[in-house]
Amino acid sequence: MSFVVANGVRLAYSTRGAGADVVLLAPIGAPGTYWAAQIAALAGHGFRTTSFAARGVPPSEVPPPPYSVRDLVADAAGLIEAIGVGPAFVVGHSLGAIIAQELALARPELIRAAVLMGTLARKDRVRRELARRALTDLEAGVAPRASDVAVRALTMFGRDVLEDDEWMRVFFAQSEAAPQPDSQAQRGLLGLQHASTAYDDRISILAAIRCPCLVIGFAEDLLVPATLSREVAHAIPGAQYVEVAGCGHGGPWERPDAVNDAVLAFLAATADPTSGGVVE
Repeated sequence: MSFVVANGVRLAYSTRGAGADVVLLAPIGAPGTYWAAQIAALAGHGFRTTSFAARGVPPSEVPPPPYSVRDLVADAAGLIEAIGVGPAFVVGHSLGAIIAQELALARPELIRAAVLMGTLARKDRVRRELARRALTDLEAGVAPRASDVAVRALTMFGRDVLEDDEWMRVFFAQSEAAPQPDSQAQRGLLGLQHASTAYDDRISILAAIRCPCLVIGFAEDLLVPATLSREVAHAIPGAQYVEVAGCGHGGPWERPDAVNDAVLAFLAATADPTSGGVVE
């Protein structure tokens, strides 16, 4: 692990592999190691990956909240420039995908192409309420409840995983063994949730994106329904859309092979337009 100051914030990052550069942008609160399955696949197919912990995610710096998507975009741009990996392929999931699509708008010279997983550009009533209530709980310092892990499983995973008792046994065991976030990590989560909650009503803006994009939706996603991800694909000129069956918002964990195949095919086709590509 290495550290770099980007946009005035000290960020922890790691690189692996050799070849064309891919920068990975993780979901809210997730460390760079979130991408383990994708890093292994990309490194094995001739790409150099850079993953990092966003501001607010230790061991990266945790500035006082709130944060904005604009802050997170500037951080990502600063990191790409500071370590000299641009223009890069950028792959994001959830809040990371939101950062990627806004980076494509704000700093197009830094991006060769973007993969946007489980993304949205507007919230419906239910997702707006979920985001608002999550922010309210964090601001109030509400302690995690015993049921929260089970609720998270129900909202994160698809039917196949939820009905796989061994898979879920491991998930619950790992969740219960994980240390509770300390005050610094909680402050970082609050800052990131501010950014996520405030993001809305950007569909029309995405028409200005000019880099090649692949949007990946997850068929059983309850947090970010595939319909909202499909809207993003339709809003970005020339964007491709792939929907991964049999998984929820945790698609990169649940169906890593299917996700990796889609990402690798798109990156290969973008790097070499004569090789074909992924189509809706």
